Amino acid sequence: MAKPRSEFTRLSRPRSGLGTYSSLWRGSDYLLVVSSTGFNESYQRFYFKDIKGFIVTESKRYFYYNVGSAILLMLFSLPLVGKLASGMPLGLALGETIPMMFFVIPAFLVLVVNLIKGPSCKVAIATGLQTPELRPVGRKRAWRKILAKIDGPIREAQANLVTISPSAPAESSGSPSM
Repeated sequence: MAKPRSEFTRLSRPRSGLGTYSSLWRGSDYLLVVSSTGFNESYQRFYFKDIKGFIVTESKRYFYYNVGSAILLMLFSLPLVGKLASGMPLGLALGETIPMMFFVIPAFLVLVVNLIKGPSCKVAIATGLQTPELRPVGRKRAWRKILAKIDGPIREAQANLVTISPSAPAESSGSPSM
């Protein structure tokens, strides 16, 4: 039996927060943000025709992750460096500092993964009534990929909208007419 075709396309993987996770989906004529705590789900729908724009700002998270993991990496590597500096053979120094490696390796992995993922950002979607943050988007590279997928449909949905330009003020002849 053929698998039924979904009308939604996932634009972002679920991004977790403190006890919640959220993801971004594209429907036929709208964006859908799904937020869940595990016990309940909430949905926000943004129609393409109602979107005024996106506000993208840099986030400090990228910087803090890099600095934090680099500091931990240096602190937990100091005993090994100290033993090597004192003239201890590498094999013996590594043998004595193995317990510290349980902290060095995760700090190193966090640093490398964060550097690979690239700079972080916050994205908000501006509509006529609200400007909520799109929590599922956290990296600039991911945002560029999402924008490439939704830019065309948003432009198509807004192509037929009528724009009202301010009309020129009526010229008066000086005397009121009745």
